Amino acid sequence: MKKVLAYLDSPTCTTGFATVARNVLDQLWQTNEYEIEVIGINYHGGWHPSGLVERYKIDPAKNNPYGDIFGTEKLIKTIQRCDHDILFTLHNLERPVIVEIARLYKAWREAKVNNPDLTPLPKWIHYFPIDSETCSAHNVVLEYVDYPVCYCKYAYDKVVDSYPKYKDKLRIIPHGVNLNEFFPSNEDKADLKEKMIGKEYRNKFLITNVNRFIQRKDVSRSMLVFREFKKLVPEAVFYPHCDPDREEMGRIADHARFLGLKDKEIIYNDTKYFSPNQGYSTNGIRLIYQASDVIVSTTLGEGWGFSATEAMACKIPIIFPRNTTFPWLIGDEERGYLADSGKMVSEWIVMPEDNGLWRPLTNIESMIKKLYYLYTHPVETQKKVDAAYDWIQSFNWDKVCVLWKDLFKEALK
Repeated sequence: MKKVLAYLDSPTCTTGFATVARNVLDQLWQTNEYEIEVIGINYHGGWHPSGLVERYKIDPAKNNPYGDIFGTEKLIKTIQRCDHDILFTLHNLERPVIVEIARLYKAWREAKVNNPDLTPLPKWIHYFPIDSETCSAHNVVLEYVDYPVCYCKYAYDKVVDSYPKYKDKLRIIPHGVNLNEFFPSNEDKADLKEKMIGKEYRNKFLITNVNRFIQRKDVSRSMLVFREFKKLVPEAVFYPHCDPDREEMGRIADHARFLGLKDKEIIYNDTKYFSPNQGYSTNGIRLIYQASDVIVSTTLGEGWGFSATEAMACKIPIIFPRNTTFPWLIGDEERGYLADSGKMVSEWIVMPEDNGLWRPLTNIESMIKKLYYLYTHPVETQKKVDAAYDWIQSFNWDKVCVLWKDLFKEALK
């Protein structure tokens, strides 16, 4: 049995990275060909009801005396044991811990020149998003990772445009959607809204944003869109499915108050459900999609965009900004609507709590226009919903993970 060291968000967590980890590792584990050991980011130790801690021997990344939440030293020392066949990592290319792995592999290659019998490091497979422009750190990592894999053609094109030498080395494996967990509902939409947020909202037009309350997701911009849209459609309400109270972003209720929005117009969450280790159940998330009249986002960039593809699987219309991956996911609006983003010179920003690169802002007026068009053209919108549902069927995790199984076998050759 081959040994895999996986460094990624722990599959016990509720983050997007963890969703990917959970599905890919499960497919590999089911082959009975791999013994998997996980150093888990956002795992703090102890028992977990999923049983995944025992299955993958999950060790917390942050359990170290230096306060490094990514467990850099622990990871490097584990790799240096050289008792794994494959190192599988899932994270941003520019993350310092990933750059540190690249330095380790660089040093090993240089040492091997004078010592051909040096014990080999595990073959390195790195899966990564591109949600903005490329930077020099990307080049550092791509030089030394054995099998670099990105999410979609947008990421591939961005990397190859900046660093053409990786054209043949770089691969694309898309994310999947678990179609047994996300699917359309046959229940009446009003009943679903009552079940989700209460009887008084049965006949409201529910606009939902499923994103973390962090700078890059720009949830507050969606609230501004909602405020202006409500002037056209008074029965609209807005549900930001996110942590309502986050230190670096403030309180979402304060953002709403500044915009003049009333409490009944915004649905808030309980903070106890929002941490990397505690979130809504899959059934709860599915109900959120199914009860919504539209899923929107004003994010400044995504490597994939789970809220778009999960909404597609639930047959819910979507409006996302025309940036990063979304023109690929949505096409030329065959599968949803795209609001302008980064089209004007004034629609660009570099944020302090981000990656230090330029990002495009969503055009407020364009998003309002798209939202009102969706509201007033239900027949055309339904055609897009049906097309999106048909398209997403090809992205079931079972199908996607065939590519991962083939790649791991190739690496072991």
